[in-house]
Amino acid sequence: MFKQKIYISVSPGIDRELLHGEFLTLLGNLRRKGQIFDNLEMPFFTETELVSYQTSLEATSLSKEYFDKYAVSYIQHIENTCNDHLKTEVIGKTIPGTPSRCRCKHPSFYILFSHLMNEAGFIECGDCANIIPLYKLISLSAEDRIQMHRWEQQLFVQLRHNFIENRQKTVVPGL
Repeated sequence: MFKQKIYISVSPGIDRELLHGEFLTLLGNLRRKGQIFDNLEMPFFTETELVSYQTSLEATSLSKEYFDKYAVSYIQHIENTCNDHLKTEVIGKTIPGTPSRCRCKHPSFYILFSHLMNEAGFIECGDCANIIPLYKLISLSAEDRIQMHRWEQQLFVQLRHNFIENRQKTVVPGL
């Protein structure tokens, strides 16, 4: 996994609140496409830039070739507003042992999975057991990706509910 800096120069006089909201919309789109992870880190302003640090599965996850029409539209709007180009920069790689990307040319099957601490993605290669980024599955429609995210969110709600319910039932002798 990689830590990436996504940023753009901001001129004085730009409505920062509006720009921040538009930037969040772009990040939400990138998250739904699997280009950045669900642990969305909030963007912030410096004196001259709007900056966000995000985690991605690959160094190339934020390449233009993976942007859908919505990301392209959001980026163009943000760039026009700021009169600058959106920039990305890989600033680090996470520690070994974190999930890695599937490198199989043609996986024989896919596994839809999740767990409470999942950050990397919810489609696993059935051959190598590594993560397959959503943006690499070009046959998936936007609706397919939305349905998969809903499935995972519902699973998290159920897991949290079960955890809390089981914790309340646990009795520790002597206390």
